Amino acid sequence: MSSPSSPDLPPHESVSGAGRPRVVLVGPPGGGKSTVGAVVAERLGAALLDTDRMVAHRGGAPVGELIVDLGGGWLP
Repeated sequence: MSSPSSPDLPPHESVSGAGRPRVVLVGPPGGGKSTVGAVVAERLGAALLDTDRMVAHRGGAPVGELIVDLGGGWLP
């Protein structure tokens, strides 16, 4: 089964795993969500969608720089 691409993801990433378990990690900046997410995704055989990477890809800079340059008001 092919995976649909998302316009908000870099071309090499896609959303897949219909019917598979989903895990959402939340926490403060620097809390290790990306690191833990990568381990969990690997163990589950699932895709990892890292919102920091998605925002950085769309914004053209790391999230921290975007917040410093633009302020946090644009974040949902």
